[in-house]
Amino acid sequence: MINKKKLLIASLGTVGGLAVVVIAGFMIVGPMVYDAKLPNVLNLIEKKVPGLNLSYEETSSGLFSREGIVHWSFPLSEGNVFNLDELSGNTLLKVVFSPFWVNGEFHGEKGGTIDALLEQNLISGFAYQGAFKVTVLPPEVNLAVKTDNLALGLEDGKCSVGQSALYASASSFNSVDLEFNAAGFNCKSDLEYAGQSAYTVKLEGLNVKANPTYINKTAGLRSLTFGLADFNADFSTIYAIGFSPEDDVHDPSLREYVSMQRVGAVLEIEDPDKDGFSEVTSDGSGNFAFAFPFVEYGERREVTRFNDFKYNFSLGKVNLKELIKAMNVPENEAMIQALKAVGNNVQFKLNNLSSSYKKDGFVIKGTAGALIDKEKLKVKDIHADFDVKSGKEFTDYLVRKEHSDLISSSLAEGKITFEDPYYVTKFKMQNGDVTLNGVPFKADADDEE
Repeated sequence: MINKKKLLIASLGTVGGLAVVVIAGFMIVGPMVYDAKLPNVLNLIEKKVPGLNLSYEETSSGLFSREGIVHWSFPLSEGNVFNLDELSGNTLLKVVFSPFWVNGEFHGEKGGTIDALLEQNLISGFAYQGAFKVTVLPPEVNLAVKTDNLALGLEDGKCSVGQSALYASASSFNSVDLEFNAAGFNCKSDLEYAGQSAYTVKLEGLNVKANPTYINKTAGLRSLTFGLADFNADFSTIYAIGFSPEDDVHDPSLREYVSMQRVGAVLEIEDPDKDGFSEVTSDGSGNFAFAFPFVEYGERREVTRFNDFKYNFSLGKVNLKELIKAMNVPENEAMIQALKAVGNNVQFKLNNLSSSYKKDGFVIKGTAGALIDKEKLKVKDIHADFDVKSGKEFTDYLVRKEHSDLISSSLAEGKITFEDPYYVTKFKMQNGDVTLNGVPFKADADDEE
């Protein structure tokens, strides 16, 4: 009689032995595949980046590991600002193989023209490093790249640049997550105009997330998220237009100022059809401030501030790929290309566009649309319907004092009403006719001025 216990043990032993053989096979085959395919991968990258030259030099080889240096170079155009024929450098690469995953790490190595270039401009050193992991079960690729802090010397000043990092994860060509984080930078000029630095520029807390796709050999995008903690720039107008501090100008103190804080925006591409047309939705918020000029004749001017700025809209249908092309064609072809980028029936919905300004602000909501005749290259049946609220202080900011009578006359005609503290109107356009609160709108000569 067969001993079932012995049979079970024998079966388990056989399975275990086979597993060991399979695992050992994977671990041995992995390095072999790496050796055979690495040149092909480098060649593929070279084809995607014209002019880039990559080569690999193995420095260490183990049973389950590889170590080597990737030498890279990229030609520069004649007369470039670096006065170099090419940019070149070296990257150390280490790879370790296991049964169901591959781990790797890399970092910059000395050598190449990039070192000489950096030594001319860096006050402190530049370094980058990264790691990646490829798993078989489940199939997934993860990558992380990080740069360290550095101080950069400029022709007329210096910049301190914080750490930055790039993360990537992919389980398929249609499921890719990218994220970029930058601590920011702080730049200041050594030149002085009217006793002030030619420029000070600061950026903090930059974050960008993207979900690209690659389907049927076509690159696409599912969503894009942008975040910025703080950005401000204060600069001399005289410096910006090219004058030196010694030049005799009318107002050497003239300066400009712009600021953005707590900015966030999301762009989503929804349900693309077979022709690449999809609905685009986006919403965002932030605080913005500017002063043009900021300083005039040595005196600071009032800063215009739009706090709690918000927007939310949807647009369909559009083909983003064709729309990008429209930005890179000659002017006489731009209209034709732009019409290719939109569907036959374009619809725009503005759910919210609002901001505070001093004690009030503005709020706009509504819809718009049009039919596109692509054969005759015409836009027809343009229609729009928007509710507009504009605060008194914001309206006074928009309408110059010499045109303040426009507000009075519009109130008298019923084109706008006043609901403290807002001026309110309903803007409508249909078949070329425009009304404000139902009253026909016709721009006269004074309005046009």
